[in-house]
Amino acid sequence: MGRSSHLTVCAFPVTRREIRVTVASPHALQMTPRNHGGTSAHLSLHIKRSPQFDQDIPKFPTYQSYRKRPTILRKMATLPTTPFTLKGGCFCSAIRYTISVPELSSRPIIPKMPANPNIQLIGPQNEFNARLPIISLDHCTSCRRIGGSIIESWIIFPGSWAQFELQRRPSDDPDLSKLTLLDETKLENPITPPTIDVLTGKVELLETTNLRHFSSSKDVSRVFCGKCGTHLTFKYTGPVAGIAKLAKEAGMKWEPHFDIAVGTLDKESLEMEGFRPSVHAWYTDGIEWVQKLLKDGGKAFEI
Repeated sequence: MGRSSHLTVCAFPVTRREIRVTVASPHALQMTPRNHGGTSAHLSLHIKRSPQFDQDIPKFPTYQSYRKRPTILRKMATLPTTPFTLKGGCFCSAIRYTISVPELSSRPIIPKMPANPNIQLIGPQNEFNARLPIISLDHCTSCRRIGGSIIESWIIFPGSWAQFELQRRPSDDPDLSKLTLLDETKLENPITPPTIDVLTGKVELLETTNLRHFSSSKDVSRVFCGKCGTHLTFKYTGPVAGIAKLAKEAGMKWEPHFDIAVGTLDKESLEMEGFRPSVHAWYTDGIEWVQKLLKDGGKAFEI
C-alpha cells in the first residue's frame, strides 16, 4: 500500500537497547539494534505494508531469539521460608491430613544426586527447592496405573510433618457400601493415629475406619480410601535406599519420609504461591506424548 505504520508489540524494559524491525514485505525483515542514551527502551516494530500483508502475516522474530531473556523474567515464585501448612484428603473426606512445613532452615537438605536419565530437573534450582519437600512428576508405570491418571505427582517430606484424621466407620455400613460426602471441617470424633500406623495400614485402623492398604510391590506400602477409592500415599518400607541412602552417606540427618499424592491436596494448597514440581522422576518409564506435551505445550501436537 506504500505507507508505513508504527506498532508497539511489547513493553518490557530492555537495557540501553531498542530493536527496530523494518518490514518491506510479509517475508522480508531487517532488524537494526540501536544504542539508546537512556536506561530503558521498548521493543517496537516499524511495518511497511505490502499488498498481501493482511492475508499472509509473517512470523516475526521473537525478542528471545535476539537477546537472552533478562534474569528478572526467569525468576519464579518459591514456597514460603516461614512455616506453612498444606491440607488435603480423599474425595469423600473420610480421610483428611495436614502437612505442617517448618521454617526453611529446619527443612532437611536434599543430597546431590548423580546424573541419572530417570531424574530430570524442572525449572531453576535454588536454595528453596534444595530442601524438602520435593514436589515431583512421577512417570513410573505403577504409579500411573494405580492413580488412574496419565501421570502421577507426589509431595515428599518427613513423616513427622503429617497428621491424619480418619472418620470412624458407621456400624451400619460395615462393607462401605454407602458413599456420603463429608464436610472436612466437621468430622465427628475423628481418629488421629500416628502417621506410621496410617502408612502401613495398622489392622485396628482398617477395622474401624475407611482406610485401606495394599503392597504394590516388595517393600512398598500404599493406602487409599475404601469408601471413595482415592489413592493417597506411597511409603517405602525396605532397607535404606535411593535419596535417603544418599543423605545417609553424606552424613545428613534424615528421618523416615513418605509421599502424598499431590492431586489430593485442597485447591487452596495447590494454588499457594511457589507450589510447583521441581523434578521428573522415573522419566524413562514415561509416555512419550505426555513428555512432549509437558516440554512443548500445544506445539507437541502440531503436524
